[in-house]
Order: sequence, then structure tokens, then C-alpha cells
Amino acid sequence: MLALTLVFGSAAALPKGVVTDTAGITASAADTILVSGDYKYKVLSDGAAQITDYTGKASTLTIPSTLGGKTVTSIGKTAFTMSTTLTSVTIPDSITEIGYGAFTVCSKLTTVKLGSGLSKIGMYAFAQSGLTSIAIPAIVKQIGQYAFDRCKSLKTVTIASGESATVDNYAFEKCSDLTKVDFGSTVSAIGSFAFQGCTSLTSLAIPESVKSINQRAFAECTKLTNVKLGNGLKTLGVGAFILCTGLKNVTFGKSLESIGNSAFEDCTSLTGVTLMPSTKTIGESAFSGCVDMTSAVLSGAEVIGPKAFSYCIKLTDVTFL
Repeated sequence: MLALTLVFGSAAALPKGVVTDTAGITASAADTILVSGDYKYKVLSDGAAQITDYTGKASTLTIPSTLGGKTVTSIGKTAFTMSTTLTSVTIPDSITEIGYGAFTVCSKLTTVKLGSGLSKIGMYAFAQSGLTSIAIPAIVKQIGQYAFDRCKSLKTVTIASGESATVDNYAFEKCSDLTKVDFGSTVSAIGSFAFQGCTSLTSLAIPESVKSINQRAFAECTKLTNVKLGNGLKTLGVGAFILCTGLKNVTFGKSLESIGNSAFEDCTSLTGVTLMPSTKTIGESAFSGCVDMTSAVLSGAEVIGPKAFSYCIKLTDVTFL
């Protein structure tokens, strides 16, 4: 981050591309950086302001909704990254997007209040921060890749119902203290590896709005014991719940069409499965290594892949309806 020192009463030159926030000044180029107190910002093509850097040392911070008379609508790439002082941040309703790595590695940052106008949380936005909980506003449409990756103190995630939203790849990967996720009722897709390695999760209720759970989305969630899949789910990706060794019970939805390869492989505590007539395809090794499984009801299965139930050494009751 660029450190700017103003020497009053001298003719010291400002760094190229940086101007002070003076009344009447107009940014003439998209990359012109202006300064207002502890904030650096630029004026976007639509006349709104984007925060590009923060030079302050506050612990509790309320980000302003205007800078230099311009409405602040976004937080730019790495604007607050690696802050060593921030513990609490309030983001105003005017901000619609939080950019790439905006608060990444803010290790002391435990609390963030997101504004109601937020629609996009960018890649790595809060990755490896100290957050303990997060409430996602109703109009957020995208939780970007790695947005909360490895937030090892994060315990609860609440996604408000509103806009159709996607949880992108790796969004909450290896949030090892995460115990509860409330998906609301409008999340449409859960990306690959989105919650992989969330080893404190114990139960999941997937809403009916979710149409797809992708590759290894919940892999290695070793304390996960109960999963209820919503009736809107159509596809379950490769390895979606692989190595969830504590998983005992899964309720399958009425619209599930296919279970991907290795979807429940090595779920060693799973005792049985009852699939709905909609489930036509069971992928290769889908339930391989489920050593405690004793029964399987495969109501509509038409294609069962190789080794789908291999090493299910207690499986004695298989029913086709």
C-alpha cells in the first residue's frame, strides 16, 4: 500500500496519479487516485466512488457512504487487505460490490456488518480473516470463489432469502470451526469445494431452491451426521459428500436425477439409503466403502455405475421398486 505524507507549507510533489480531495477537483482519468482522510479512492465512469486503499489504524470502522461528494458504491481490490488493527467493520448500504481480496488476511477482524445494498462479494474478499459469523444480505447474487476461504474462526453463516444466489467454488472451504449454515430459501447452486473440510458442521438442510450441488462441495466434513436434500435438487456432483465419515442419515429429494461418481464414497457411518423414483443414475463408486450400510432402496435406478456399492460389507437388503 502506498503511504502518502503531506508536507504542509512546502512545495513537495504528490506521487503521480494521486491528488488531494479538494473542493471543485475533477478526476480526469479512471486511474486517478484521490485522498480523503484515511481513504484513497477513484471516481468510476458512472460518477460513483470506489475505495482503493485505507491508511488508517482504526479498530472499529464505519466505512463512509460518500467521499468527496461522490457516493461510494464499491470497495476495490485489496483495499483493506492485511490490516493488523481492524476488529469490526460496518459497510454502508450504498456499497453494491466488495472486490477481490478486499479484507483478506485481516486476522483480527471478527465482526462485519454488510449493507443491505450489497449484491456481490468478490473472490477472496474475506479469506483468512478472523470473522466469527457472517450474515449475507438478501440481494446478494454471488458469493465469490474463496470469499471466506479458511476463515478458521467462522462459526455461523446466514444467507438471507431474496435474490437467486450462488455460492461459488471454495467459498467457505476449510472453515474448520463452522457449525451452522442457514441457506435461506433462494440459493440456487452450491459450487465445487464450497464447504470442503468444514470439519465442525454437524447437520445440513438444503433448501428446495438449490438445483445443483457440485464436485466435493461438502467433502471431508467429518462431523456431519445428518443431511436433508431439498426437493428442487437435480444433480449431486462428483464426490459431493466423499469422506464424510460421520454421516449417518441422508434424506433424498423427490427431484434428484443423478448421483455423481464417488458422491458418498467412504461415508463409513451411513447405514442405509432410500432413493426416490426420480433418481435414474447412480455413478461409479457412489456409495463405495460405506461399510455400515445395511439396506438400499433404489426406486427408479436405471443406470448403476461400476463399484457403486463396492466394499459395503454389511449390505444385505437391496430393493428395486
